Amino acid sequence: MKDLLLQPHNQNLLKQRDMLRKKASFYFEVERAFFQQKVKTDLIVEGDKCTKYFHALMRKQNATKSIPFISTEHGGITTSLEEIAGLFTNYYKELYGSNPGVAPLNREVFWEGLLISPEQALNLVKDVHIAEVKEALFSIRNDKAPGPDGFTSAFFQN
Repeated sequence: MKDLLLQPHNQNLLKQRDMLRKKASFYFEVERAFFQQKVKTDLIVEGDKCTKYFHALMRKQNATKSIPFISTEHGGITTSLEEIAGLFTNYYKELYGSNPGVAPLNREVFWEGLLISPEQALNLVKDVHIAEVKEALFSIRNDKAPGPDGFTSAFFQN
């Protein structure tokens, strides 16, 4: 590597460095896979026994499923399970509570502004024909984003 610092444009040294990096990366991956497999093997061998190892695994797993503390709305921290449960309950009651905070509807507003004609109203409730659906579908370009079902218009056009 000292040579590379002295000759930064030497292609042979650059290739050698890249080859060594790839080799090191490969060996790190092999080592990681080995230890991952070793952990799985240890879990299979020791995991079903009622051993210290098994209980340590269970404690670790249970610790990741709990909420040891939480910040209150006043900025304090609580560790009491009852208070934590109460904070969650109150948060979601306020979020999804029965008071939507919506003003009462003023029906007079509907008559101010533009209204549709009787012909337009009939067009809104008339029957839809297969030919109209086909025409609309085939007017969509094939490169458009897929719909909620995951299919593009090209699927339905073919």
